[in-house]
Amino acid sequence: MMDTKNPGDVRKTHWLDAERLRVYPWLFISVYVVLGAAWIALSHDGVDIKGKPLGYDFIAFWAASRVALEQSALAAYDLATIVQAEREVFPGILTAHPWHYPPTFYLLVLPLSLLPYALSFIAFTGATLGAYIAVLRRALPQREALPWLFAFPGTMLNLFHGQNAFLTAALMGGGLLCLQRRPVTAGVLLGLLAIKPHLGLLIPVALAAGGHWRAFAGAALSSVTLLGLSSAVLGVETLAAFVDRLPHVSQWVANNQLPQVKMPTLFVTTLMLGGPTWLAYALHIGLTMGAAAALWWLWRAPVTRTLQYAGLCCAALLASPYLFDYDLAWLALPLAWSVRHGLEHGWRPGEREILMLAWLLPIVFQGLAVVTHLGIGPFVIGALFIVILRQAGRERTPGIPV
Repeated sequence: MMDTKNPGDVRKTHWLDAERLRVYPWLFISVYVVLGAAWIALSHDGVDIKGKPLGYDFIAFWAASRVALEQSALAAYDLATIVQAEREVFPGILTAHPWHYPPTFYLLVLPLSLLPYALSFIAFTGATLGAYIAVLRRALPQREALPWLFAFPGTMLNLFHGQNAFLTAALMGGGLLCLQRRPVTAGVLLGLLAIKPHLGLLIPVALAAGGHWRAFAGAALSSVTLLGLSSAVLGVETLAAFVDRLPHVSQWVANNQLPQVKMPTLFVTTLMLGGPTWLAYALHIGLTMGAAAALWWLWRAPVTRTLQYAGLCCAALLASPYLFDYDLAWLALPLAWSVRHGLEHGWRPGEREILMLAWLLPIVFQGLAVVTHLGIGPFVIGALFIVILRQAGRERTPGIPV
């Protein structure tokens, strides 16, 4: 991963030397293979030892598709209906996976049940993982980086959960990589994040600060078109049902019915520490405003563009009050761009340690939250954001082409 001819590389005196950089990712990959094989071997009829279906959350995607094709799209928002559809596939599951996604994402998953569950999972996960890796390879093209991308715990978590973070990260990263040369295409890709709108809250701030008005217009048109198309295909009532579910989801988070230890946000961390809901919202809004202000400065500054992209990804994660461990697959993007900058411009003391902690975050924060009742997620993401801002502060030249 390091070129010893480059002054920004890890020196021999640093603990993260070339040998460790070669060995560590393969150790992680080996552990994942063993765990995955054991997970499958110990399952029975597609249900693991905890009573969860293989593919975890993907069952909700597949079942929602089946309900829409056999009954109506609106019916999937009814908990009893979606659970029944899930248990028709896996009678032995002990968990419920409610459908509370917007119709913009529903439109995407609509065809999934046309394939059997296992094939559908492989097709969806394989396609989105391929897009994710392709984007990351452009963000950090060094050949030695590829094992680190597969070894990244965020990649593993999203793979095991059967979730959509590969897709959303690919849309964000792909949109940013297109921004300079194909701004309308960039806007279209960024606008497609309307499939999970809470992840795109600060995209307008960045585009406006950078003066990327063609991309801004493309994103607005893309998101509105997707919303209109999904409403036309699935029915306007699905949008109303989604909006109606939002207070219920917020209540589930506040009551820990959705596992707070898996949610790396300041909002949830405040709740875990015993803070009232109003304080959790207030602190989270304050953090979002601070992240937006820092992002505005970063995108107005004459700095390397990839640092601007990295900063937006971090700020987007900090701004979302609803985030799960698998969403931390997004961290691969700012990590890749920050590493790229460090390789080209050098490191300051402590920066590589923060990047390594952020790389480990998806796999360590839940265990720490269980033991300490403190969610370190927002603090580590914030520390990574600060590293990126510091790198930008040292940068005084125009951005490199990407």
